[in-house]
Amino acid sequence: MFRKARCLVFHLLIGTSSIAFGQETKWLQHRWEIDPPLGDIWEDKFVHQNILFDVEQLKSRFAEERLSLAQNLCREYGNPKLVRKERAVELLLLGIQNRDEHEQIKRAMISALLLLGDASLAEKIWSQAEADLVVRPNVERQLIRWKSPVARDVWRKRIADPHSIASELATALEGIATVGGIEDRPSLQAVILANETSMANKFLAAIALGALATDGMNEFAQKILDSNLEQRHLIAAHILKRHSGDITVKQLRQILSQGPASAQLVAFRSMSESMPDDSKEFGMKMTLHADPGLRMMALQLLQRFSDDESLKIQGRLLGDRHPEVRTLVVKNLLAKAGQGQRELVDECLAQHFATDEWTGLEKAIALAVGLQDRSHCKTFLRLLDHPRPEVNMMAGWALMELGNEAETLSGMLAHAEKMVEDLKTKASTKEYSDTDQIKLSYLNEGFGKNLYQAAEPILLLHIPKGGHRFANTSRASAIWALGKLNKGKKNPELLTSLIGRLTDLDPIMPEDYLVRFSCNLALGEMANPENRKIIEEFRENPTTPIGIAATWALLEIDKASKAKSAE
Repeated sequence: MFRKARCLVFHLLIGTSSIAFGQETKWLQHRWEIDPPLGDIWEDKFVHQNILFDVEQLKSRFAEERLSLAQNLCREYGNPKLVRKERAVELLLLGIQNRDEHEQIKRAMISALLLLGDASLAEKIWSQAEADLVVRPNVERQLIRWKSPVARDVWRKRIADPHSIASELATALEGIATVGGIEDRPSLQAVILANETSMANKFLAAIALGALATDGMNEFAQKILDSNLEQRHLIAAHILKRHSGDITVKQLRQILSQGPASAQLVAFRSMSESMPDDSKEFGMKMTLHADPGLRMMALQLLQRFSDDESLKIQGRLLGDRHPEVRTLVVKNLLAKAGQGQRELVDECLAQHFATDEWTGLEKAIALAVGLQDRSHCKTFLRLLDHPRPEVNMMAGWALMELGNEAETLSGMLAHAEKMVEDLKTKASTKEYSDTDQIKLSYLNEGFGKNLYQAAEPILLLHIPKGGHRFANTSRASAIWALGKLNKGKKNPELLTSLIGRLTDLDPIMPEDYLVRFSCNLALGEMANPENRKIIEEFRENPTTPIGIAATWALLEIDKASKAKSAE
């Protein structure tokens, strides 16, 4: 079956984000995705199977049945159709407390309890699992997730023992980070200073200290910073994560000035969350940092401030080399525009449209659409010929979203006609890529959206299968547009062509799924009663996109028939 991801390859180029702008506009969204509003019909939906097994088999006299059911519960624990979970938990608890139960079955039952149960079961599960070296690690991980203190004494002994196994020590450190207290500080400090401790566990100990202490660790953090300890800046940053005050500011500044990017990231996050005013100066500097994570964090900090300088610094990163940074800038500038700084945002747009840097142009287009700013449509027309697909495709989408004036639509048609002519002549010097075809599809949708009748001749060229090298995406968009242009009309020639595509189920090369989907939409727009029978015949499964589109088309035909009868 056709999947939307097959033809919408631009998501790989632009990014998979679906950040909403303005009136729920989404990046590079096709009109046939939302008009008519059929809902989220393209997403794969996992259908849970009915559960056929009986939880009472947990007390079966046959070991094989008890084991099989416990394993099935582990597989299906998240299934909403799993019934009698409470009874299953009750029987599993009885099973693990049975001294005569086989070891392998008991382990499977404990695993099922970890998935089906909650923290209220922690003590009973731990009492059965503590001595089992095989299942105990999994139980401890779940105790940490549950934030249960039942294993806290074991973890404390492990941390105090210099000969603890590294993996078990790591679990203990994470456990104490969630359920420990101030009394655990000395042992955690000892772990950090011990020569035997691995660097990974030193980090975990520092994270635990940072989680448990909001003050009182400045002296120890400075001791670490003054030492020759490897990764001392990162360890100190974790220790100071929840601290505040002048001494902490000084130490974090030292880490930001001297430490590696990993340490700077932790220090800057801590500083920006608890002491934003003290970190603003560093935030401006961090927008120039080589690490994209730090640049994004700096943007998040600067977004808290309403001064012009903070916004202008953000605006410069609209053309950042990292796509996630650029995306965050667009989101932030849209918010600032709605908070009274629209004029400055417009200045940022103008600056990026005046350059030829593709990264800035790409996101400037997205920002303009988010602002619903039609004043840049002439720029979009010019950018249709930009050599970078990220820009020219985005320009086509922007024109589909915003281009509604006669001059703009005429420019869109001229560009589309040139593309169509190139494809008709199959010019060997011009190979059209997938992104070129998607750009054409947006232009086609723009013509339909704005009922631009002058485009009908080139839209009609898209209907034949395999004609003129048109991709199925641009064909589907053209058919959708033709439906809009012929809404409520009788157009026998067009109807014949659409029905031919809808019914083409050739066993060797059937018509494309998306094209047949769009044919249903177009037939629904035209709403001719004589087409009802053929739409019903080729509706397929009513839960598939084609089936849903066909159902919508039939409803439109019925509405049109009733309206005509009422005249």
